[in-house]
Amino acid sequence: MSFPNYSSQRGEAKTSPESLFTGRGIGIAFLDTGISPVADFITPANRIVVFRDFVNGKRGAYDDNGHGTQVA
Repeated sequence: MSFPNYSSQRGEAKTSPESLFTGRGIGIAFLDTGISPVADFITPANRIVVFRDFVNGKRGAYDDNGHGTQVA
């Protein structure tokens, strides 16, 4: 598959209304200290799809350090 090149001669990214790349259907995973369910992530709909705590085994989303929420 070949991808269209929307870069300029100077290497700056350009946007195109014809771009096929919308991000729709793409999931992103963060492996970090956790994520707190703050308004940015749950309003108007919850965007925290899955949460796993590999250290303490807790079930609900939380961030005991703050770093993971900042990264997300």
